[in-house]
Amino acid sequence: GRGWGLPGTFLHEGETLAEAVDRSLREKGGVAGFHPRQLHVFDDPTRDERGWVLSVAHVDVVQIDRLAARYVDSTRLAPVSSPGRLPYDHSDII
Repeated sequence: GRGWGLPGTFLHEGETLAEAVDRSLREKGGVAGFHPRQLHVFDDPTRDERGWVLSVAHVDVVQIDRLAARYVDSTRLAPVSSPGRLPYDHSDII
């Protein structure tokens, strides 16, 4: 397997980047009402074997008690200094 990966999403037609970020946080993290800041754009055309995929990393601070307990089996928190094996270029993003 590829190990754990950072949460993300693809843009839907007619959706802004900010809307996609909010949707991803809601659907994958169970959190809402945050205002993440854009951190960096990752655009190496060889970064993903599925094709040319542009990633825009965002950052925000979320209190651990605000994370949804329903995702406990499919998510984990890890120190940024040792996140473990990650797919694609997710270690570069961290």
